[in-house]
Amino acid sequence: MPDASPVAFVTVVESPAAMQSQVLLLAESLRRWGGGLADAPITCVSPRFQFPLRQSTLRRFEHLNSTYAHTNIHGPHGW
Repeated sequence: MPDASPVAFVTVVESPAAMQSQVLLLAESLRRWGGGLADAPITCVSPRFQFPLRQSTLRRFEHLNSTYAHTNIHGPHGW
């Protein structure tokens, strides 16, 4: 069993299609050209409850072995 990576990548992903495409490009680039970090964990966080992601984006996250965390952060400040 390979050693766990000492590095993990975390990014925010939002509903606009352009942002979803950019996050997917980040994950694809890391997997393809990441060298020793190509298999590092990638977590994509969506902090807004009301904005769902496209199903195609969610499928690509799975294909790229990326974790998607859909959270609704309740804080004292509005978005």
